[in-house]
Amino acid sequence: MIELKSVTKKYGRHIVVKDAGCVYEDGRIYGLIGYNGSGKTTLLKTIAGIYRADGGTILSDGVPTEENEAYRRESFLMTEELFFDPQSTPDGMRRLYRGYYPSWNDRVYERMLRLFGLDPKAKIAGFSKGMQRQTGLLLALSVMPRYLFLDETFDGLDIARRRILAKILRRYASDRGALVIVTSHYLNELEHIVDEVGMIDGERLVIPETGGQSLEQYFLGKNEADENEIEHLFE
Repeated sequence: MIELKSVTKKYGRHIVVKDAGCVYEDGRIYGLIGYNGSGKTTLLKTIAGIYRADGGTILSDGVPTEENEAYRRESFLMTEELFFDPQSTPDGMRRLYRGYYPSWNDRVYERMLRLFGLDPKAKIAGFSKGMQRQTGLLLALSVMPRYLFLDETFDGLDIARRRILAKILRRYASDRGALVIVTSHYLNELEHIVDEVGMIDGERLVIPETGGQSLEQYFLGKNEADENEIEHLFE
């Protein structure tokens, strides 16, 4: 379980997230949404321990995550920007991760390679964006983390792969009792896999009141442009 207590993160004088408070339970998937630049990635990286909170506390099973090595060993963050050595291959990354993460699982790695149809000896730099994203996902899941943080994980994947990923994440959270937090702009996919959604709106982390609407309808309604402004835009 991860608990946020009045967590604040800022850059200089600019407050990104203010007094965020919530509880994330094991075995569940949580969505984190927000407008571009709202701070969802910043909050995710703060929860993962990449950034240090400027206020408040983040707890794992009641223990502060700051300087908590056990928490770091049990966590994996997959960022929107994938970083691979230009000459690396999936098998090369496997050797690297296997030496760093004691929970690494070769069976999961092999099964996901077959599922995604990836060549384990091919250079990742030659993969398409979607294939690179799949490589990052198979590495993340092969680590078998207790806490899995995924930033824009559906980006670059076609609809078939997005649906496969949704099923994989549901199975992973259920079978492993893992806690998964996902940020995404693909609200339709996100809505079908998460147990709960949080939204960063005006520096605050809130549970959106959709009034029975889908997440996509709700999000579009809050961002709908003034039709009159568009009509006269190029006059």
